[in-house]
Amino acid sequence: MPPDSYRSPYTVFYLVILIALLAIVLLFENQVNRYVEPLESQVLPFRSVGNRGHIFFTDKDGGRHLAATTHFGYNLTISPLELGDPEEIYEHLAQEISLDRDAFFASAGKKETDEYEILRRNIPKSVKERIEDRIAMYNLEGVWLESFQQREYPFGSLGAHVLGFVSVDEDDRVRGQYGIENLFDEVLSGISQSPRSAKVTLLKQLGEIDEKDPVILAGNVILSIDINAQRYLERVLQGIQNQWGAEKVGGIVMRPESGEVVAMGSRPTFDPNHYSKVTDYSTFNNPVVEDVYEMGSVFKALTMAIGIDSESVSPEDVYNDRGSVTIDGETISNFDLKGRGPGTSMQTVLSQSLNTGAVFVLQQTGLETYREYFEEFGFDGITRIDLPKETTGFTDNLDSNREVEFATASFGQGIAVTPIATVRAFASLANDGVVVQPYTVKEIEQPKVGGIILGTANSREERQVFDKETAEVVSAMLTRAYDRGIAGGAFRDPQYTIAAKTGTAQLVDPETGGYAEGRVLHSFFGYLPASDPQFIVFLFAVDPSAKYASGTLPSPFRTIANFLISYYGIPPDR
Repeated sequence: MPPDSYRSPYTVFYLVILIALLAIVLLFENQVNRYVEPLESQVLPFRSVGNRGHIFFTDKDGGRHLAATTHFGYNLTISPLELGDPEEIYEHLAQEISLDRDAFFASAGKKETDEYEILRRNIPKSVKERIEDRIAMYNLEGVWLESFQQREYPFGSLGAHVLGFVSVDEDDRVRGQYGIENLFDEVLSGISQSPRSAKVTLLKQLGEIDEKDPVILAGNVILSIDINAQRYLERVLQGIQNQWGAEKVGGIVMRPESGEVVAMGSRPTFDPNHYSKVTDYSTFNNPVVEDVYEMGSVFKALTMAIGIDSESVSPEDVYNDRGSVTIDGETISNFDLKGRGPGTSMQTVLSQSLNTGAVFVLQQTGLETYREYFEEFGFDGITRIDLPKETTGFTDNLDSNREVEFATASFGQGIAVTPIATVRAFASLANDGVVVQPYTVKEIEQPKVGGIILGTANSREERQVFDKETAEVVSAMLTRAYDRGIAGGAFRDPQYTIAAKTGTAQLVDPETGGYAEGRVLHSFFGYLPASDPQFIVFLFAVDPSAKYASGTLPSPFRTIANFLISYYGIPPDR
């Protein structure tokens, strides 16, 4: 017989094979699960588990902050039908926990109508143990402690539209509803594996799973949402709604180079801890990914970039602005109905937001070329952001060959897109002309199989739409527009270059299909520093009380920009 220290070479061989197989299985899962289709087109398998995975916010230092977790507790419960001497039981329980005497005896007296009454909810663990000891010691009948679990959101409404919530469906199954809870329900609730699957077999051989254990691999979701940036954004959004009485307000803060969303929010909102109090279910929808709007003059930035990139116009070009132009029998005017005359520059088109100037760039570019660029942005599809129910844009007007349809699109009317698709397109100007895929999930981890199994950041798609030089030229033009055009240059920062543009668009009346009288959408985007953009911010407000976005959104944007500069320690570039 060989000594105890002897190890057959076959043992080492089998161990190496086992580890290699496990690695292959995990790599396969990583590739297969790299992108999750929107929930509208997919039915996720479900298995209810006690310990649903956590969702975490993060911060700039890499710290994690528990955004969603499962709270376990105990309720003190009695059965009036089986209850022993109510007086004796009350005296015993009252020595361990505060109980309302009248309420106790009212519950105890329901012997003919009720078999189950909760006396106190969420009993602390230390008190629970003392009550259990007393019940056992004095043989108290008809009273017990019942365990329960509930989904808990420690930060209340913060990030509610990203997180979603958990509820029980009509089949009495616990399911994630809306947001991350919905799209990643399979990960958070636990993946039920076939007991004969290769991974389960390997995990059992490695001793990670007991032969008799249910095979459930619950995971955690780590978000790119920075808790401090999210707090600040939501505070600003609430201020916009309070000041201007907007029907809806939303905003996004994203890193243009990677697509990492560090903050996303909207108003009105809800507290996922108390979602049942919401009476208007549309409040649960995330307008950043689910709503489409005609965005208005912010699109002039893209029109100018298309013109310059296609070499149809240059920043030095001028035109004769008569204040209006007629196309296909339709008159298109500047916002103030005034013309700037001959020699109106491309810079003036952006700085003073001239509709006639956007049409001029379109006409120099040509309809087919303009359409090809728009198709590169993918407005008629989805961005594939990792949030459910993303809506496609409506760009059917550009399928026609009527010049007027393209003319209105050049200044952001007649086509409707989501805010997330909008900010992705604008981010290309801040990212050397490259369009990236936005994301909110940094990592998914399943501790049972060895930590991180998925990093959304590593699976993003990129597409070059503009030349780098085009992006730089347009960024410089947008910087001058911010420095001199918006509010007469009141928001110019002496230390940082900021590229930005405002937009005001008429809102469509859903009943008539025409534009609603006096109802507008305000939009604003800006990125900083313009010389090396670290963040892009997009804000929108539905039907605020003011007429133009130049009066509502530049100031909130500026406060967000100041926060980002301070919080992330962005060095000045002026």
